Amino acid sequence: MPSQLELLQESLARLEPEYGPENPFVKGLKTQIAGLENQQYRAQERERFNLAVTSSSNQGSEPEPEDIAAFNLYEKRVAEISKGENGKGELE
Repeated sequence: MPSQLELLQESLARLEPEYGPENPFVKGLKTQIAGLENQQYRAQERERFNLAVTSSSNQGSEPEPEDIAAFNLYEKRVAEISKGENGKGELE
């Protein structure tokens, strides 16, 4: 079963040649696609980071304070970026 991203990309490939890149619906599709691609990338980055932290934790010790601080900062930045993409706030 195709993902939502794949369905949007198929729709864009079909509609953009017919209506042009300046069509509001086509622009909306592009925005949705970009948002899903960003969301997918952030999820992959979070997973990679979590695996790195988990693997260091599995060595019989607690995570270092620096690792915890880095993770918290990462989560804060992701939340700030998400707010900006949803139109709830802008990053400066």
